[in-house]
Amino acid sequence: MSAMKYEPAGALADLISEYIRFKRAQGLKFVIEENVLHRFSLLSQNHKISGTEIPQTLLEEWFERRPAEKTATFKSRCFTVAGLLAYAKDHGYRAEIPEIPRMRSENYVPYIFTEREIALFFHACDTLPLYAGSHRHEIVPVIFRLLYACGLRASEEAGLKISDVDLDRGVLTIREPKNRKDRYVPMSKALTEGMRRFHILTHDSELRGEDFYFQSANKKSSPKQQKDVNNL
Repeated sequence: MSAMKYEPAGALADLISEYIRFKRAQGLKFVIEENVLHRFSLLSQNHKISGTEIPQTLLEEWFERRPAEKTATFKSRCFTVAGLLAYAKDHGYRAEIPEIPRMRSENYVPYIFTEREIALFFHACDTLPLYAGSHRHEIVPVIFRLLYACGLRASEEAGLKISDVDLDRGVLTIREPKNRKDRYVPMSKALTEGMRRFHILTHDSELRGEDFYFQSANKKSSPKQQKDVNNL
């Protein structure tokens, strides 16, 4: 059973922790839900909670749709807390579960970029000026090429660890993505070579496999690293 990354807070902390352990004992990873319940616990600190009664004012605030909130996000956080409330009622708590309104799924119309627009976009990425204290001029071209060529989500890319990037085979390991199943993503030869250059320029020997691949701190390349890049 995995430990909690987001520890709940406030008067409902113990209840929420017990509920998460209960769901994981059923074989569920319950990762996204843990984050939702953590935010619910933070909100609960703004309300007076006495004994085993969960105040209606807290639930009304949580179950109110926020401005510009997507339908899927709204329904997800509402159903997650509704599950917690059902569990709470079975364990002696008093709470009225608000009715979740039915909503149609939103129709998303994607924008299709032209080849010229894509070329201009990557030209802008490749010509970013140097910025003191950052290697964004090195990281931006790589990040957006991964998104474009490999179809990664931004959260999946940000969550990459060094051990997830196999530069010998040109394969990425995406761990526990949105569908909660690990998957392997191949990179093209050109993208793999670009990743090798980026790796040499921005990673040092102190980094370990569990460290994030994209580091925010500025990593200045040594003369040896620069020579290795030029020889690729």
